[in-house]
Amino acid sequence: MRGFTIIEALIAMLIAMVALLAIGSFFITVLDQGQVARERLAAVHLAESLLEDWQNDAQGHFPDIKPDCSTRAFKQTRSYPVRASCSPTSSPVQYTITADVVPVKGPLPPAPLTVRDFRRPAGFVMQPLVKVVRVAWKHKQQSKDVFLMHVSQVK
Repeated sequence: MRGFTIIEALIAMLIAMVALLAIGSFFITVLDQGQVARERLAAVHLAESLLEDWQNDAQGHFPDIKPDCSTRAFKQTRSYPVRASCSPTSSPVQYTITADVVPVKGPLPPAPLTVRDFRRPAGFVMQPLVKVVRVAWKHKQQSKDVFLMHVSQVK
C-alpha cells in the first residue's frame, strides 16, 4: 500500500490554506458590513426621531440634541442650518447631525399633497418647505450618511 508523498501533502495543505484564507476574508467582510448596517440603522432611527420631534413641536422648533443623542425640546427660534454632534451610549460612533429648512423646488407630488393644502386664507399660495435631517458618520475613514426629508406647510 502506498501513501502520499511529502510534495502531495504540501500541495494539499497549500490548497487548504488558500481556501481557509478566502473563507476568513469573506467572514471579516460580512462582519464589517454587519457593523455598517447597524450604524446605518442607528443613524436612520436618530434622523426619524429628530424629524418626528421637529414635526410634533407646536412652534416648529428643531429639538436640542444632547451628547448621548437624546433630545429635549428647544424653546427659542433658531437659524438654519442647525449642526450638532453626538454619540449614542450603545455605540462608539460619532454622528454629525445637520438640520435645514429649504423651499420646495420642482413640482409637488400630485397626491396626497396638493397646492391647495398650502394656501393662506386670503388665497395666496404659500411656499411649502422641506425639512431635511442629515446624519453623517465615518466608518473606517469612509464617510457615510443618511437623509430624511419632510414637506411641510409654512407656519
